[in-house]
Amino acid sequence: MNNLFFDLIQVSAGTRRELSSVPDAEQWRALLSIARMQALVGVLFDAVERLPAGQRPPEDITMLWMHWQGKIRGNNGIVDARAREITAILAEGGFGSCLLKGQGTALYYPEPALRKPGDIDIWVQGDRKEVLRFLSGRYSFGQQSWHHTEVNVFDKVEVEVHHHPTWLCNPFNNRKLQRYFEKEWPLQREHSTGLGFNSPTADFAAVYCLVHIYRHLLEEGVGLRQVYDLFYILSSLSEGQKAEVLRRVHEFGMERLFGGMMYVLREVFGLVDGRLLSPADENCGPFILREILLAGNFGKFDRRNAVYRDEKRAAKLFGRFFSRQSRFLRYFPSEVLWILPWRFWQFFIWRPTHTIKV
Repeated sequence: MNNLFFDLIQVSAGTRRELSSVPDAEQWRALLSIARMQALVGVLFDAVERLPAGQRPPEDITMLWMHWQGKIRGNNGIVDARAREITAILAEGGFGSCLLKGQGTALYYPEPALRKPGDIDIWVQGDRKEVLRFLSGRYSFGQQSWHHTEVNVFDKVEVEVHHHPTWLCNPFNNRKLQRYFEKEWPLQREHSTGLGFNSPTADFAAVYCLVHIYRHLLEEGVGLRQVYDLFYILSSLSEGQKAEVLRRVHEFGMERLFGGMMYVLREVFGLVDGRLLSPADENCGPFILREILLAGNFGKFDRRNAVYRDEKRAAKLFGRFFSRQSRFLRYFPSEVLWILPWRFWQFFIWRPTHTIKV
């Protein structure tokens, strides 16, 4: 079934024109189920419509798929509007901002409205206390961490205000990453989408997307929606931007991850070696692909995560290392070995002294 699903993705990506075999009704139901698990219903229905007439699903499955695609279009309109609103709210306080992933990343897709939207992650440069003091006069806060604060602005769209776009647990690589973010901020905050909010340039988006995939792969799981993001972002890079991304991958110690993702792009999207930015890692790549297929969107379908999902927060933070992260040690030791020290610092040192109560 995975091969048929990959065929459908390749039709979507333009690397294949038709499926290698004709699915029956049961197989089409399974394909739709996998598409939902991977949060790819919208983009893949576009591929379904491009299939030869003899390969398309039965009418009842087509209508159901079309219904869900319509909901995704409508939800994107809502999240776009909310992204404009939070951008304007922050501007009132004198704070520049830049959307991370989400609605900004969707703009790299052939049809942005088909990418399933999530919450709003918005990078705000400024003193953390000043930003939160401004927002606390209007809104309540959810979870607070070193890199972001959940702010309850809208009823149905979650907002995360990022004080730092993301992080690496390895402190040496993380120091380089944060310096990169500081250097890039003036350009990213001015990179307008023309839609009422700013979003990163393609090379920055590629680096951010890779770190984001890295974090979720190790933490709870990552799905093919994030791989789709990476595919379209990398496809938009100029030659100069490709060189910049490769330089940053090396600087931040992500060569093994990048090689693994090249393997995934080759196997899932049908990219020939000449279209890959670096050689595929034949050792790490199959492991990453298996993890992605098991996890689904953000690990929500990974049954292995159930062992810590209902634990208390402290047990969850530290127990997760032994139930999940330890199996990544073979491939990513320089990052995995720093996960527990990072969590200890975040949970017992940073949080008690920096949490702002409102």
